[in-house]
Amino acid sequence: MDNGLSKEQQSANGLLTKRKGDWCELMAQAHYRQLGWWIYPKMSGPIDMVIINETTGEVRFIDPKAKGERKNTKTGGTKISRIVTHPLKDKLKIEIVYVDDDGNIEEAYGKGLEEWHKEFKVARNKNGQYNGRVEKK
Repeated sequence: MDNGLSKEQQSANGLLTKRKGDWCELMAQAHYRQLGWWIYPKMSGPIDMVIINETTGEVRFIDPKAKGERKNTKTGGTKISRIVTHPLKDKLKIEIVYVDDDGNIEEAYGKGLEEWHKEFKVARNKNGQYNGRVEKK
């Protein structure tokens, strides 16, 4: 499939994407370090970092992703949700954390859709349509 870009432009875009991904990993590492976690960065495989809480010993598997919004679509402005696609996702609880352009961290809700609906509700406008604002129950 031809995307209309030269090989040089595709290569340059790939390099920018890799740099952004590396930056997101560093921002996530700094965030968790400030919260008192030991950080073990990715060596290889589907997990970008393993973090261990210094106090409790809790172990988490983290996959930082750049937070982005959809553009030029009907749903423009909505957050792009990413999922873990590696086969190990069924054996390990790999958590996605989103890093915005300012380096702020947003943890994805990891308990599943059914549990999410027990804890939260989404506000509706006067016509009964969802407005996207999340309200806690």
